[in-house]
Amino acid sequence: MCFASKPDLMPLRRNKHTDVIYMRRILTLLLVFPLFSYGQEGVGVLTDNYMPVNQSKLNPSAMVDQKPWLSINLLGAHGYLRNNFAYLQNTRLNLLDKDPTAVFDPPSTLGKVFVTGEVLGPSATLNIKNQAFGIHTSVRTYANMNRIPAVLGEIIADESIENIEDGLYEINNGRLKTMSWAEVGLSYGRNLYKRNEIMIDGGISIKRLIGIHQASLTVKNGLAEVINGDGVIRNLDAKYSYTEPAYGAGGGWGITLGGTYKKMNDYTDSYIPHSSSSGCKWLGYKYKIGASLIDLGYIRFKQGARTAALTDTVRVDDVENIDEDVLGKDKNKYTGALPTALSIQADYHLKDNFYANAIIVQRLSLRNSFGVERSNLLTISPRYESSLFSVSLPLSLANYEVPQVGLYFRVGPLALGTDHLSPFFIKHDIKAASFFIYLNLALKSPACRDKAEPKFGKWFCPVW
Repeated sequence: MCFASKPDLMPLRRNKHTDVIYMRRILTLLLVFPLFSYGQEGVGVLTDNYMPVNQSKLNPSAMVDQKPWLSINLLGAHGYLRNNFAYLQNTRLNLLDKDPTAVFDPPSTLGKVFVTGEVLGPSATLNIKNQAFGIHTSVRTYANMNRIPAVLGEIIADESIENIEDGLYEINNGRLKTMSWAEVGLSYGRNLYKRNEIMIDGGISIKRLIGIHQASLTVKNGLAEVINGDGVIRNLDAKYSYTEPAYGAGGGWGITLGGTYKKMNDYTDSYIPHSSSSGCKWLGYKYKIGASLIDLGYIRFKQGARTAALTDTVRVDDVENIDEDVLGKDKNKYTGALPTALSIQADYHLKDNFYANAIIVQRLSLRNSFGVERSNLLTISPRYESSLFSVSLPLSLANYEVPQVGLYFRVGPLALGTDHLSPFFIKHDIKAASFFIYLNLALKSPACRDKAEPKFGKWFCPVW
């Protein structure tokens, strides 16, 4: 991506039919309207044992010996944004503010933006003896920007470039990526080992992916020159991909797999979850440690797709007008990688209904690949958990750099929370925002219902 600097070149235009404008609008939304962007992990809901549909997204072995016999997610969504170079100045998040204004840090800052997210559709997990089964539907969108000079981020996001600071800005391994897709997944888990107080569970999710959109610019090396609001990237070694937004623009497959080691509260040799033979009780654990590989997979984009290698110097007109000699024709095909990551989870039962949880998520994405990357995450979460009510206070380091405090609570089927609490209550410069909401039914096993309950309770008997 570049911007013309020579007098004989045309100035930067706004062409709503190009990928540059699409990326500009994406960044404007990410930087200026963070509350409406979908995002990160939704940490609090991942730790609640009464929400196994959500837990299985991080580690599918969490379905095995889940607290509810059947967990049904009716709907849900979460949103998260963090960036390091644009912010809403000295304010609180306000849904009524229709025209927030972004303020930019010095243009030499290497820009970093992470937006990840999901709208979760009808989904469920079911525990049958020592096995578990799951199905989920969702629409997901990710976007990330890494090591791009903030001046270019400002040019992309700003409607006016007249006040952009002149200068030379070096780019090394910079990338700007976004991808959206729908997915339908099936999950299976089972107990692999039971002896004395030890249980080991394993699980796998296989997902069919329907591509909706992808765009990326990866710059191995380049020198951005900005003069009077116009610019050009010289000595360029970069590549570009773009797919017109359309449901079914591509297709692919993804997989998430994991295992969990548990030290239980009692002997497990004859324990069968949610069965009358085990007294219809959830045995519970003293602690558990899990590991998972998340979102290993790809989407092959074919419809309205184009790719190009960019070298030397590229004029702004060539990019904005999608010059086929420079950016390639729309009959190309390419593969976008999912935001692959490795995760380790640990949960310790302190006493009664109190727990302490820790999660690490380390991205494994290749920085020069098409597709998207996720943010690294380290979090510690104390929580209180019961069938009727849960609350936790996630303390996290976003991308291992920025500390933030969240809040999660659930009352019966309704779960709400945020990974970043302060923008809702404290006036300050806002560079991040988060919110999530889920409606989930947790049901008892028919074999364990109370005989005094009405007949319909055999099939509909919430754990609370």
